[in-house]
Amino acid sequence: MTKRIFSLLLALALLCLSGAALAEEAASAYPIAGAEGVTLTFAKIAQTQITSQYDSLQDTPLMQAYMEATGVNIEVIAPADNTAMNLLFASGDLPDMVYFDWDAYAGGISKAISDGIVLPLNDLLDEYAPDYKAAINSNEDYRRGTMTPNGDVYGFAFIRAHKDLLTSSGPIIRSDWLEKCGLENPETITEFYNALVAFRDQCGATYPLSTGAGNILGNDSAAFILGAFGVPQADFYHDGDTVKFGYMQDGMKDCLAFLNQLYNEGLLDPNFATLDSATINSNLYNGISGVVTGSLGSGIGNHLTAMEGDPEFDVAGMHYLVADDQKGELPISGHTDFPVMRYATCITTTCEYPEIAAQFLNYGYTEEGRLLLNFGVEGESYEMIDGVPTFTEQITNNPDGLSMQYAMAPYCFSWDGGNMLQDENYIYQYAGRPQQQEALATWSNTLKGDYVMPRVTIPDDMSARFASLGNDINTYCSEMRIKFITGEESLDNFDAFRDTLRNMGIEEYIAIEQAAYDEFMTR
Repeated sequence: MTKRIFSLLLALALLCLSGAALAEEAASAYPIAGAEGVTLTFAKIAQTQITSQYDSLQDTPLMQAYMEATGVNIEVIAPADNTAMNLLFASGDLPDMVYFDWDAYAGGISKAISDGIVLPLNDLLDEYAPDYKAAINSNEDYRRGTMTPNGDVYGFAFIRAHKDLLTSSGPIIRSDWLEKCGLENPETITEFYNALVAFRDQCGATYPLSTGAGNILGNDSAAFILGAFGVPQADFYHDGDTVKFGYMQDGMKDCLAFLNQLYNEGLLDPNFATLDSATINSNLYNGISGVVTGSLGSGIGNHLTAMEGDPEFDVAGMHYLVADDQKGELPISGHTDFPVMRYATCITTTCEYPEIAAQFLNYGYTEEGRLLLNFGVEGESYEMIDGVPTFTEQITNNPDGLSMQYAMAPYCFSWDGGNMLQDENYIYQYAGRPQQQEALATWSNTLKGDYVMPRVTIPDDMSARFASLGNDINTYCSEMRIKFITGEESLDNFDAFRDTLRNMGIEEYIAIEQAAYDEFMTR
């Protein structure tokens, strides 16, 4: 009798387990059951890469394939910009789903939830988005980054799922000039200085270093000098569990002194405060400058394309710099994004079919969805070669002469972002030239990830104060860095500069960010 009861209980337990497994499998099954005849509206800001080729995103091969795979009809709404999207929210006539930079919503994603715009996903994940739930729970940064302080999972995030996807820009140097001068790619601050002098004296560069004011002490790609003075970033960063502000550090004064030296010796373009990208590119192409900053694609890729007629011209990704006594060590500055981007696709509170919307968006995190959203339609935009999704010539050598980005745009979201885990094989092909691959390896080989701030949330009751402090403080820092570099303001007054920041409320500003960081780390 006891054995019969045990056997019955065991059978019931197995039935429950198999039922749960089947339920989870059914939740991930596509096309979506019950989606016949359902049309969901989807808002995403208009992009020239799409509108120059198709009337609407919904007409592209990507969205046609997505609709076929899920069984859901999609009607795309394409506001012109962030302002237009926010006006759409204010109208009350909400689309069912919205892909948006939620930092551009006043008060951020938490406010969008409390304002009744965004529907939290907590009650939908287990049954209707198990693949997304598994993805965000696979990594602490993913889990924390997709959650509000209240514990709400707010949307289907665009996640850069490999370290090589977190880096896309940095310093760029004329490698042909390095070879001409008998120099290696600079690693230390003195090697960099010597390269600038050599470019001026041996290569005829008028202003060896050319980059804009916002980039001189920028927070990412152009902070390649700052790290050599012990400061990883100009504004907020964390050192262990302590939040710091770059302009308040002693190393900032030393960095500004070095930049002032470059300015005085004619090694830095004296027009740095007003330079635009077109002028910087022209300086690089015409031999006026030998070091700029930029990205893998619009930087190195475009530079090589623009100068294809000059067989001697070549560029390389330059190292983020270290101090002279740290040669061979990894730099602390660099361009490193937090893996959970500020963009996400959210379901709105007025969506009539939130369960179907959740399943539709969950598809992006399945294996089939990963391939579609990262690489497009198999046989058209990519083929599987030795197990690797590989773009076809439709993308890499477009018959209509389209750039790779424009050729990709109708087929996938990897070039821009969507409800997906971005695949590293995308960047290995998008930035496929040897110079780009070498730059990616150079720029990603830093310790910046140890210092980069996660996407913290400022509480609603502090957001106005935080924004006001930040506007005043950052404006003042931007003005003063130019004055220190040009010598209009003596660096003897650097301590007075920091005293002014204290009087402006820098300590309160840091304290608010510190509290937000502490909250993030306990989610």
